[in-house]
Amino acid sequence: MKINIYTLSLLAIALVFTSCKKEEEPDPAPAMTKTQMLTGNNWVVNSMIIDQEYGYGYCSEDLGNGTYELFPNCFDDCDLDDFWDFETDMSYVNHEGSNICFGVDPILCEGSWSFNTNETVLEISGGDCGFSEYDIISISATQLVVAQTITYNGYEVTFTQTMD
Repeated sequence: MKINIYTLSLLAIALVFTSCKKEEEPDPAPAMTKTQMLTGNNWVVNSMIIDQEYGYGYCSEDLGNGTYELFPNCFDDCDLDDFWDFETDMSYVNHEGSNICFGVDPILCEGSWSFNTNETVLEISGGDCGFSEYDIISISATQLVVAQTITYNGYEVTFTQTMD
């Protein structure tokens, strides 16, 4: 009788361990593409830093490292809620937001956008916004950081914008 109880116990333990199946981990969601991140949000500027004072001393905040914060002090109140809307059909609209500066048209400019070959530069063109290239510093589903270097009166000035 002891052998049968021992055999039955081993059999029961073996059944318990073989019948427990480890749950499979779900496949992780595929990483979002830069196009999906860019087109999945309306982008509002919340920081604009310039790499030198260059004429903005009257309104900029000195960050103490040779850079100056221009946003929001160097902007009109009606510019603070403007946003960029990039669409998957490669079009964009730069909206005034709810606080319109001039007239009644909520659209500042519109046109087309594209990435360069390796998706490190955002190119926009069309409308009153003209043509601009922005180096993409970082992009996620919730934040876009771009930089643009321009030459103004013989000086190279880099603006870095953070948008949420």
